[in-house]
Amino acid sequence: MSEGRPSEARTRDLWSKCSENMLVKTSTGLLTAGALSFIFLRRPSYRGAFATFGAGIGAGIAWMDCRLSFADKKWRMLTLKNPFPAGSKIGGVKIPTPGELASKLGINNGGSSGADSGAAAEDGKKASSA
Repeated sequence: MSEGRPSEARTRDLWSKCSENMLVKTSTGLLTAGALSFIFLRRPSYRGAFATFGAGIGAGIAWMDCRLSFADKKWRMLTLKNPFPAGSKIGGVKIPTPGELASKLGINNGGSSGADSGAAAEDGKKASSA
C-alpha cells in the first residue's frame, strides 16, 4: 500500500480483501472437506460435521491472514515466543536452563564421558605449554 493514501481508503481496501479472502477460504475448506467426507464417510451427520469442520478451518486461516494484514506484520510460523522461558518460576517451581538440565541428567555437551574430556583438556594444556 502506498504511504500517500488516506487511512480510510487503506482500511476500506483491507476490509474488502479480508472479506474476499474469508469467502474464498471458507468455501474452499467447505468444498474440500465435503468432497473428502463424501468419499470416506457414510453417515450424513458425519459428512455435515466434517464439512463444517473444513469450513471452520478455512475461516480460521482467513481470520489470521486478515488480522495480520491489519497489524502490518509478517506471519512467521515457527518463531513463537516461549511462554515459560528458562529460569522463570511456575507455581514456585523454577524451570531449569538447558545447562542445568543437562547436568542433572548427566549429559555432557561434547557427547563423551567426563573422564575422557578431562584427559583431553589436560593433553591440550600440555601441548600448548610445550
